[in-house]
Amino acid sequence: MTAYKYYDTVSSTWKYLLQGPTGPAGPTGPSGAGDMVASVYDPTAKAADAFNRTNHTGTQLAATISDLTKTSVGLADVDNTSNATERAATATLTNKRITPRVTSIAGTTSPQAPTSDSVDTWVHSAMTVGMTFSAPTGTPTDGQKLMLRLKDDGTARTLTWNAIYRGVGVALPATTTISKTLYLGFVYNTADTKWDCIAVAQEA
Repeated sequence: MTAYKYYDTVSSTWKYLLQGPTGPAGPTGPSGAGDMVASVYDPTAKAADAFNRTNHTGTQLAATISDLTKTSVGLADVDNTSNATERAATATLTNKRITPRVTSIAGTTSPQAPTSDSVDTWVHSAMTVGMTFSAPTGTPTDGQKLMLRLKDDGTARTLTWNAIYRGVGVALPATTTISKTLYLGFVYNTADTKWDCIAVAQEA
């Protein structure tokens, strides 16, 4: 039993109040429909602030987060430039190999028209007929390169060139040399709309 002393201002005297022991707790009432059941709202038993995001589990739709930024989710150093913009940007390649796009054919097909949009090196081997080279298809860019590698089938074959091919410092060959590989290097000249041949080399 505990005694408490207090001053009664009505009677202007000190009085005493005796407090007995606490009685037993009554039975727990039934759960209401709106109760927050721990098994539902705190399944991992965090017993922590429900409004603190660090205590959240599961996923949340990004559209429901008003302050979501790449910095807030730890992606401050990530470049979110679009693919189209990134591909159009100037870039310097270091220690990278560019593999030429090569098309190879053989036999009797003539005329030939290399595809400038998808070919860097055009190979024609075992030519069985005289070869006529038509203007390359596609949309070449100024300074674009095109390499031709030619070889006959053991018989010298004539070579005929469309007017778009032009020798610059070298002459366009008019025939192959029997069983010898022949290389021709061209550069596209936008100003003159010409494929300028700047190199001719034949196997010794």
